[in-house]
Amino acid sequence: MTTTEIFSVIDKEMFQRVMKSLVDGLDDYTVDERGDVGSWVRISSIKALGSITQLVMRSPLNDWLPRDLYLETWAGLLKQGAERLDNVRAEVGRQILQLLLLVQSREHDTRWVPQGYELMKKLFMEE
Repeated sequence: MTTTEIFSVIDKEMFQRVMKSLVDGLDDYTVDERGDVGSWVRISSIKALGSITQLVMRSPLNDWLPRDLYLETWAGLLKQGAERLDNVRAEVGRQILQLLLLVQSREHDTRWVPQGYELMKKLFMEE
């Protein structure tokens, strides 16, 4: 399925609601007898936000992700990067690295350059 086909089955408003729901999923700290089950939601949200954001950035329909929601996505991912669980932090690192690589390839499009980008490049990409 192509990006255009994917975006043809959902409208812009619904897409933005889905993205907002995924950002909200980063705040799920539900605990039950199995432990921190909210971490499953957070990890799934992290993976989905990274993948969908990359898809949108590569898409001709990249206006579907408004800058404020894009920055909210970054903020949520970075917040999870300070999480106490190793598996959550590891997934955040993978997604942030992928997003930084994509931003780097599109640096001429300042819409995708998040605040603190140069510092994040030093932290995640330089040896």
